Amino acid sequence: MHSSHSTDRVSCPMCKSTQTHELCALKYTDTHVRSFLQTYYKNAIKQSYIQDMHYVIHQCNACGSCYQKEILNSASMELLYGEWISPKNSKKKVVNTQRQIDLARHIGRILLLFPQPNTAHLLDYGMGWGDWCHMAQSFGFSACGIELDQERIDFARSRGIKAYLPDDLPEGPYDFIYLEQVLEHLPEPYEVIQKLVGLLSNNGYIHIGVPNGASVEKAARRNPLSLLKKGPAQPLEHINCFSHKSLITFMKQFDCHPASQKELFLRSKSPRLLLRDSLLMCARLLPPSIFPHKTSLLFQKRT
Repeated sequence: MHSSHSTDRVSCPMCKSTQTHELCALKYTDTHVRSFLQTYYKNAIKQSYIQDMHYVIHQCNACGSCYQKEILNSASMELLYGEWISPKNSKKKVVNTQRQIDLARHIGRILLLFPQPNTAHLLDYGMGWGDWCHMAQSFGFSACGIELDQERIDFARSRGIKAYLPDDLPEGPYDFIYLEQVLEHLPEPYEVIQKLVGLLSNNGYIHIGVPNGASVEKAARRNPLSLLKKGPAQPLEHINCFSHKSLITFMKQFDCHPASQKELFLRSKSPRLLLRDSLLMCARLLPPSIFPHKTSLLFQKRT
């Protein structure tokens, strides 16, 4: 029996190939799955929504990405991100000092690409409460954001940020598009990236940060229960899984390729940033399992 609150993805959401294979399958009524959801979401999810759902992970034979086959439908997704995930706890990130420092450092890096910020147009897709846009504006950039939740849009607008629903997004062009911890949540990542790349200016940039899913295949085969945590294959939320390699493969479809790190390296004037860049470039030669938390890449659109 299929749940009325879910939908099945019949092909790879990253490349549309139907050549996939199953890595693992658990019922959402399984004791371990139910226990994780009750603890993580603090009993916010009604049992009826997941009663007939299955936690099934497939891997694509063509692009190598992993994904959850059965996902919540659009109405249930709105409940997940609007109610089941506590808006109050999510909003605390806005006033988190360390997060603000990290955002300032990241926007500072974008200044290396656009030394005259008032000439660049930035877009945050999946902006949350708008803190990235707010920081970008404080550096002199023109920035706007996309969000699904009206409460977050209203809050961002109260801070002077141009915020839109996806269907209301101005056509651009945009010089830099930011997707941080977003791509893993999207039911149709191919269609979203295709649209966003079409909004990029010539030689524009797109930043993508996702959980590192390099270990998902092995974990799913060895012990699927180990995936029941806040991680790259988290049930309900992280429905798409990328490794460093599969993310690059995914973006090549849109003629977007990793941006030259050498260019950023040479533009950097700070000894501290030069050291960090040197270490990051060396780290790429090491196995991805050494850096299990996040895959973050800057892509540039080829014209």
